[in-house]
Amino acid sequence: MSELLRVENLKQYFPVRKGLLGKVHHYVKAVDGVSFHIRKGEIFGLVGESGCGKSTTARSIIGLHKPTEGKIFFEGQDITALTGEAKRMLYQEMQMIFQDPYASLNPRMTVREIIAEPLRAFGMQDASAIDEAVYTLLERVGLNKSHATRYAHEFSGGQRQRIGIARALAINPKFIICDEPISALDVSIQAQIVNMLIDLQKAYGLTYLFIAHDLSMVKYISNRIGIMYLGSMVEMGDSDLIFEKQRHPYTQALLAAIPIPDPAASDARQTVALQGDIPSPIDKPSGCSFRTRCQYAMPICAAEEPVLQAVEPDYYVACHLINKS
Repeated sequence: MSELLRVENLKQYFPVRKGLLGKVHHYVKAVDGVSFHIRKGEIFGLVGESGCGKSTTARSIIGLHKPTEGKIFFEGQDITALTGEAKRMLYQEMQMIFQDPYASLNPRMTVREIIAEPLRAFGMQDASAIDEAVYTLLERVGLNKSHATRYAHEFSGGQRQRIGIARALAINPKFIICDEPISALDVSIQAQIVNMLIDLQKAYGLTYLFIAHDLSMVKYISNRIGIMYLGSMVEMGDSDLIFEKQRHPYTQALLAAIPIPDPAASDARQTVALQGDIPSPIDKPSGCSFRTRCQYAMPICAAEEPVLQAVEPDYYVACHLINKS
């Protein structure tokens, strides 16, 4: 499969200002040199603890943040410097489903108006054609035309997310960023939304960047997975290989935290304990950012930042423990 999206050395720093003059004292290094690619038609899962930079990466890709450094290529075109009409037209190819469905929907607009807005923005003006498109999209996401005249507050969380998905699909994008689309939903509803996303991906030939905390859910939906820690990618590879051969201590700890329904199997499982708290992205540790919580930390971990290197075809790890072995 050919590449649809490539991110190269993406950095997203936010200034911390103090004093009456607003002088910059520090930078929050939310994303610090992330690189990965997504192939056409695949689902790439992005996983990590809260504050690791997953959502900031997504917002930088879609243009809600201007990257501090690095390049983002979509279908071979550098989109980091796009402005004006060129940037607006990019949104016809790239859409986003947000974490909080209620916050992402205008409470003063009906469902019809919410879904029709992108249709109008990209040239559809005929009212009957818009209505037909809206009703078709509602049915595609498990709702019906009677929902079109209602407002966001009249729906459950799962229904609101379905409306958000319908809005994202309205202009037939090629690429959709799913920014933790199930984290605010009940467990039973999560499975419904994920299965619907898989069905839509197959029906429309979509490509997803799927961001979540739940590794088991990410494994279920994703072809490949990237693991982020404190703004950096620490492991990346095929979904099954990540679960079978995880090499980075952080990935091992995340997988060890997944609950197992069998008490005997849970007790027998080898656990990898994380020590301490996540360091501040304002004052990151020298060398490897994970070394302050890693039981395998060596002197080199404080001196040198590990580089994401291939340990086998299309499988990458950034760890001195692996790269020196």
